Amino acid sequence: MDFGVKKFKDLLFVATCGMAAEFLLALADTVIAGHLVGERALSGINLLQPIFNFVQFTAALIGTGSAIRFSLELGRFDRKRATEIFSQGFWSVLVFGGALLIAFVFGRETFLGFYAASSEVAECARAYWIWYAPCTLLLPMTLYLIALVYADGDMRSCAFGYASLIGGNIVASYFLCRRMGVAGCALGTVLGNLFAVISLSSHFLRKANTLKLVRYFRLSDLWIIAKSSFADASVSLCWSLLFLLLAKLVIVEFGSVMLPVLSVVLAGVNLTLLFNGVSAAAQPLVGIYAGECNARSVRKVMNAAMLVAIAEGALAAIVFAVYPSFAVSLVGIEDVALVPIAEKAVRILAMGFIAAPFVFLFNSYYLFVEHYRLACSLTFVADIVVYVLMCPVGAHCFGIDGLWISLGIAPIVAVAGFSLFVLIKFGREKFPLLLPRSREKKQCLYSFRLCVGEVDKACKFVRDCLKDNGYGVLGGEAMELTRLVFSRIIKVNRGKRLYCEVALDFNDGVKVVFRDDGEVLDLAADLGGRHFVTMGYNRNLFELLRYAEAGDEALVAKAPSHWRKKAAEKRFEKDRLLELTAGGLLCDMTSLVEPEIAVDEKGKPYFKDRPDLKFNLSHSERWVMVVLSRKEVGCDIEKIADLEPEVLREIGSIAEWTKKEAAYKSGSSSALCSVVPAPEGYHAALAIASKPFEAHWILTCGSSDA
Repeated sequence: MDFGVKKFKDLLFVATCGMAAEFLLALADTVIAGHLVGERALSGINLLQPIFNFVQFTAALIGTGSAIRFSLELGRFDRKRATEIFSQGFWSVLVFGGALLIAFVFGRETFLGFYAASSEVAECARAYWIWYAPCTLLLPMTLYLIALVYADGDMRSCAFGYASLIGGNIVASYFLCRRMGVAGCALGTVLGNLFAVISLSSHFLRKANTLKLVRYFRLSDLWIIAKSSFADASVSLCWSLLFLLLAKLVIVEFGSVMLPVLSVVLAGVNLTLLFNGVSAAAQPLVGIYAGECNARSVRKVMNAAMLVAIAEGALAAIVFAVYPSFAVSLVGIEDVALVPIAEKAVRILAMGFIAAPFVFLFNSYYLFVEHYRLACSLTFVADIVVYVLMCPVGAHCFGIDGLWISLGIAPIVAVAGFSLFVLIKFGREKFPLLLPRSREKKQCLYSFRLCVGEVDKACKFVRDCLKDNGYGVLGGEAMELTRLVFSRIIKVNRGKRLYCEVALDFNDGVKVVFRDDGEVLDLAADLGGRHFVTMGYNRNLFELLRYAEAGDEALVAKAPSHWRKKAAEKRFEKDRLLELTAGGLLCDMTSLVEPEIAVDEKGKPYFKDRPDLKFNLSHSERWVMVVLSRKEVGCDIEKIADLEPEVLREIGSIAEWTKKEAAYKSGSSSALCSVVPAPEGYHAALAIASKPFEAHWILTCGSSDA
């Protein structure tokens, strides 16, 4: 089983439980009030569903967006940026939650006056409204913390948070409702959210916590967060508008007497939140893999998610078609005239459960891969447009049954129509994930249960992948690196059953990522790479070779003083950018901020504080090439048109020229030399000493953890 698919399955239960908790949260007060107070309380709370959904929209806009961006930045190994995103989201919740609280306090009569409902129903809604007000601040904070703690991999704190939220809400609402009526339900909801915030705060005391709060707020980042989640969050916004219009439509066409039946139907619509557990489980993994540009792992996780979505949708449709009475009795409808109408409505609505999981899954997925317009289009088409077009027509032409049929088939129509649009626009090859096949072909994955025999297989897999992709000259070093990494993991996790993965990416050079679900272990500090704990597992990244275009702003900004001085000596801007990009690329690959550079007797630069880590650079026209090794190494890149015909006749070919240059720059008489893949229009070669790894590096890697 692939590492990403295994993690998805591990997360699926917690994510589905989380969505079940949100469903129960939306349903709890309705059920309690319906059973303890009566159908007028049920109808009164139902009138406030648009308010509840708008508060959830605000919470999701910030919480989901922050979690997506947080995962992407972790995938890019940018810890500082991930901290800024978390802090931005936290302060934004306080600002928007406070604004909602003020609007909620002063907007009650205007909102309730829109319905023109009966006085008894309106009075119940008014009583609930007064005590629910603090939730407009508490609920967004609760859902924000759940989203970020989940993205940080703390399943235990998430479980306790959900348990506090739902358990506290149900218990407090039940006992307070018996004393205070419908107002007690609202107060119980406030207490449940308060308990959840306290419970989730325990995550910040954990050793593995990576959520750090700093003073940071930028409007530009607020826009980035909102853009990343607007489509996902807009589900609640669309439902808010939909529930408002449906309640008005039912009152006008069929009278307030049908509002209890509508409550059952809306509970069924809210039930589809359970299907969002699939996308919630996939979200952090897809975000991290997308940040790594790991298209192959994204596809594997999404294929697993689609299979689960099919199973969940079919199961839910069958259960509610066969047992509609369960939903009716749960809400608390006792009127014998309404019960058969409600059961029929549930059976019809169950049809839409087949397609609903795919709306949630692909709505979230297109956000992960930054197809924002596509995600927003799917949200508005599937969650409001088809309903607005179909429901009034169905109700007017076929009565109350026509309304339920419209609600049932709307998700199927939306998914079928949108799938056809994506297929026509992007073609069969990219449908439906829109992943570049060309990039995926240059990526390799090997997942396994960690043991000595599997380590040997992993080493051979790495060697063969390098050879197949034109980097065979690096095979020996990569095998040694793989063996040392997994030997160290075995030592630290002695006696434990671990799941591991090695991933190679050859799109911009040679990148190797090692993942394991053992103890926190930073191997990159010793071996010259980068390490992150993500979703509760280790990621150690090593870049052996990378190409970059001159002038890359992010890399230029990272250029250390040594290369800034060299760039200042250059006459032309093009040459200055090449030097700055080379220095920034080297620092980015090694995570060194301001390395101290010295020059040996041959004029070759090296890290003064890391003599065990060798590097070499080359650039030509608009491309920069950097290679890292534990052995003496040299590289060269040349533009094909740069050499004169006379020179070519003398040296034989550009390939031979680049090999000679790389061998000379390595400084080793026994270097293995080979042409390697290069950007279009260029030739590149790499030379690496054939002697064993430096003894210093082996000792460092094998040292104890004390």
